[in-house]
Formats: sequence, structure tokens, C-alpha cells
Amino acid sequence: MVPQILTRVLGHKGETLAFQDAILPDYVRHCVKGADYPGILPVQSSTRLLGRELTEEESSVRGTFVQGLSLADVRALDVFEAERVSLLIISGVPPGLTPGVHPHPASVTQYARR
Repeated sequence: MVPQILTRVLGHKGETLAFQDAILPDYVRHCVKGADYPGILPVQSSTRLLGRELTEEESSVRGTFVQGLSLADVRALDVFEAERVSLLIISGVPPGLTPGVHPHPASVTQYARR
């Protein structure tokens, strides 16, 4: 989620939040039919869906690692994301590092059919 949308969802300017680029290895970004937001799926699911092996570049998702979210912020995000997603706890990697090196624990929303 881009910072401009995040701060609108949270209802504040995010002065206490820290934003850092991040890479989520072993996931693939996909268009979601009928939606204006992307979804992510694990590489194995994406390989089956697309019917081919994925390149290294395709096998990771760039995003934003956000620190400093309050419990109220997390609740606001849960309401915004609603039934579209499931929450995953993963390790993201800052850009420029080899996956698996200095990962940060993070939560990620993954598209889920319900």
C-alpha cells in the first residue's frame, strides 16, 4: 500500500511511522480481476496458475515495510482490507540484500477468495 493511501486509511498523517522499501521473496504480484489493487500469491501457486516456471525477478514482490503502527492503525487497516485478504506473518528483505539476509518480521496481506 502506498503511503498516501495508508495515511488516508489511518486517518492521520503518519508522523510516527517509518517507511522503508522492502522485498518479499517467494511471492508474486498479480492483477485481481475486477479490482484496482494487486494481490500476491506464493511462487508455487503462481507457477501452477501461469503454467510455467518464474524468473528470479518475477519471484519477489517489492513493497513498503512500515514501522510504528498503533493497535488502532492495525484495526483501521483490517477494516479497509476486510474480506479480500488473509494476513500472513513473513520476513521481508530490504532491497539490495540477498534474500534470507537480515530479514525483518512483518505482516503481509494476501488476496484470498472467500
